[in-house]
Amino acid sequence: MADDLKPDADLNEPQPVPVPVPPPIPNGDEDSEPVPIPVPAPIEEPDPIALVEDFDEAAPTKRKAFGTGTGSDHKTDFKREMNITGKGATRCRLFTSKIGQGPLTHMEEMINEWLDGDDIEVKHVGHVIGTMEGKRAEDNVLVFVWH
Repeated sequence: MADDLKPDADLNEPQPVPVPVPPPIPNGDEDSEPVPIPVPAPIEEPDPIALVEDFDEAAPTKRKAFGTGTGSDHKTDFKREMNITGKGATRCRLFTSKIGQGPLTHMEEMINEWLDGDDIEVKHVGHVIGTMEGKRAEDNVLVFVWH
């Protein structure tokens, strides 16, 4: 192999490799005409994709994310006034999470953002761990925050 290299060849450059050519396959009839190979039809290029210029972000869409816990349909216009005197809870907020490091950290962030964003005085907190039914049964933690 080392004999095939030219003396001034750069070892980092690709070197030509001899490729053996197989002998033709005899078909038994030396006088026959060669069989033409069919040429595939050319592939037509599809039309280019155009961007939509008049896309309305506020327009309703049929897509919906399931299991995100955004609470967008959560009722927030209650008749009872908030009690900020330290006595008695007037509302309850429920947070749910799967039991795992990532989901629990996310629930912690959601609770802290909610507490920082509103004028909330927490009166009592309770939690329960149980199996929630869905596509498959999974253990979840539910946190009830009375405020």
